[in-house]
Amino acid sequence: MKMWRQLLIMVGMNLAFAFNSMFKCERIVRVAPLGVKLSNKELRKRYPKAGGKLSVVLTKDAPPWGNEGDVLRVSRGFTLNYLMPNQLAQPASEEIIAEAEAKRAALQAEEEAKREEAAAIGSKLLSIGKFKLQRKSGDDGKLFGSVTPADIIGVVNAAASCNLDAPKIILPPAKDIDHLGDYPFSIQLYKDISVDLVLTLTAA
Repeated sequence: MKMWRQLLIMVGMNLAFAFNSMFKCERIVRVAPLGVKLSNKELRKRYPKAGGKLSVVLTKDAPPWGNEGDVLRVSRGFTLNYLMPNQLAQPASEEIIAEAEAKRAALQAEEEAKREEAAAIGSKLLSIGKFKLQRKSGDDGKLFGSVTPADIIGVVNAAASCNLDAPKIILPPAKDIDHLGDYPFSIQLYKDISVDLVLTLTAA
């Protein structure tokens, strides 16, 4: 029984070798579950002078590898089997690199302008500190109704002569804002820029 098993294994190996020689099979490069399968021969034919890696420019943010406009040196297999089929990168040329750098510079300038604007608004809000909002209440100071972020934005915009459009507001739980008085809140103006302020509820 053992002899027959060894004989079958030898026959299988000989058949595999024969098929490989007949059809000239090559190892397929596949570094990602998606994308086009290309053999080593096809990769060398497409990029004969590229060596083992290619220079590419990312056309979209592709964490963890980089952000749009970044120039990377990555393997040919990863580039052709994953990045390009998924429209995440294109081969880097001087023209494409220059275009990517110009676009990145424009984005950085735009972000810096937004950051400066947010910082200026934050300074203005901090100089005011307390923002008053009138609310109907009972004799014991208990509010009739609730206070919403839209209410706060309204008084902030009016007091600071600005035009904040639905920023992120952090308030105490609604159940805790039930009487006249002071309540802390914060406004996130831009990414990592936020200000801590006070809402003063007074009787209408």
